[in-house]
Amino acid sequence: MSSEQRKSGDRQAAIVREQVLLVMQQLPVMQASSVIVALVLAYAVRGLVHALPLVLWVLLVLAVASGRIVLYYRFARVRTGEFDGKAWKDRYLLLALSSGIVWGLSAFLLFPAGDPALMSLFILVMASLSASTTVSHAALRLAPTAWAGPVMLSYAGRCFVEGGTYGYGVGFLIVLYLATVLSYSFKHHRTITQSITLRFENLDLLADLQRAVNEIKALQGILPVCSSCRKIRDDQGAWTSLEVYVSEHSAAKFSHGYCPECGKTELDKLRDKRTKRSQ
Repeated sequence: MSSEQRKSGDRQAAIVREQVLLVMQQLPVMQASSVIVALVLAYAVRGLVHALPLVLWVLLVLAVASGRIVLYYRFARVRTGEFDGKAWKDRYLLLALSSGIVWGLSAFLLFPAGDPALMSLFILVMASLSASTTVSHAALRLAPTAWAGPVMLSYAGRCFVEGGTYGYGVGFLIVLYLATVLSYSFKHHRTITQSITLRFENLDLLADLQRAVNEIKALQGILPVCSSCRKIRDDQGAWTSLEVYVSEHSAAKFSHGYCPECGKTELDKLRDKRTKRSQ
């Protein structure tokens, strides 16, 4: 692998680590909010849904939220080091998908069929949560899809099962809304990734500038030069030629030739030698 490829790979790994850092920062607030919303929804349908599926769904929400909180605290131990960004990204996506599936189950375990007002409330809540993933999850490209996809498709499917003008109309609107939300999440992801990439490029430019400043500083000050051979004494006391010293302390390279005066002098010397040989 060439140094350029290695540098590109290191840059990509650093970008993934930054993306993981961004999504992990949102986890505590997200999970606290999700638990509160789940309890409110369960309370709203407590008289319409059997207790067993109601309690089962709430427990599933608590289990997934707890798993994501555990992920957050485990990540907090390694976040300041050179952690494996891809591994943590995969874990995050897996738990996001699990959470989306659990919330999608509410379309079958809690859905208040026959009550348009509560049905609309459930759909509105799921749509709002899906929209929030375009902010909280968008640093990882597929994270909003992993959560919003199972949720909104489950609700669209349930509406189609209900049938009627309301069911088919709302089901179609849910699919259209999901496509719109995911489209915006991809755009948001590109913006975040470009910002992270630009930051690393700026850091590289600053590093290059610092190296240039250091090289300029290396050629400042008084240089001890031999009056006879014009060699320069370095910091270790060794005498080196001018070309070697400058090349070692800067990015300058040397090529050799003659200035007009020296060129004329050398040409005259060459002519004198030829004249002497011919005599």
